[in-house]
Amino acid sequence: MHWALFIFFNHENGRNGIIDLFFQDRYLNAIQTNAHHLIRYLATAVVVNKRRRNMLEELIKVIQQEHHSYKDPVTEFLECLYVNYDFDGAQQKLIECEQGSGQRKLVP
Repeated sequence: MHWALFIFFNHENGRNGIIDLFFQDRYLNAIQTNAHHLIRYLATAVVVNKRRRNMLEELIKVIQQEHHSYKDPVTEFLECLYVNYDFDGAQQKLIECEQGSGQRKLVP
């Protein structure tokens, strides 16, 4: 799945493909079990794809389910914005995303 990111993000219609693929039950289960870091790429694909914003609600559910085990500035930004309605916190997370200072964190 990780190698697929290179293909999907470099293909003209790749973001649609990665959304369709990663939201399939078996792939979503694999992400939630063994590859939490792929949530940030799925989140990015949903956010930057105007035609697939309808998947945002489903993405937020996944982020909330995995918040206890994984978070990074991208997922925390979405959680601040759509779950907590913390716009100041969301702005700070967006700055972290832009600076690249935030790293993914596996939460014990």
